[in-house]
Amino acid sequence: MYCKQCGSEVGEDLRYCSECGADMLGMAEPITPYSPLVGNVPDKHPERSRKPPAESSTMVSAAALILGIFGVVLWLVPVLNLFIVTPGLILGFFGLGRKSGRKMAAAGIILNGIGLVLALYNLIFGF
Repeated sequence: MYCKQCGSEVGEDLRYCSECGADMLGMAEPITPYSPLVGNVPDKHPERSRKPPAESSTMVSAAALILGIFGVVLWLVPVLNLFIVTPGLILGFFGLGRKSGRKMAAAGIILNGIGLVLALYNLIFGF
C-alpha cells in the first residue's frame, strides 16, 4: 500500500507512514503508485492540448494565400518566383486537408498556380 500524502510505500500492518507520519487507517482505499505503463500518471499541464490548435491550419492557409499574392506580383522575376510559389502550393495543399481555412487554401493554390504559369512563361519566352 502507498501513502496518500507522500506516495511512499507503506507496509499493510503499519498505522502511520514512516516517511511523513500520515495516518494510514483514515484511508478508505489503498493508493497505487503512478505508473507510465498503466497510464494513470496525471497530466502536469492539462491546459495544453494534444491536438494542434485550429489557428495553425488557418495560418497554413493564410501563408499559402500570401505566397500566392507574392507569386502573382513577382512573376517578372521567374527564378525568385519559383522559390515563392513552390512552398505556396505545398502549404495550400496542406491547408486543403484541414477543416478550417479551406477556401483560403484554395485561393492560395489558384494564385500560386497563376504565378507559376506566368513565371514559366516569362522564363521560356522572356518578357
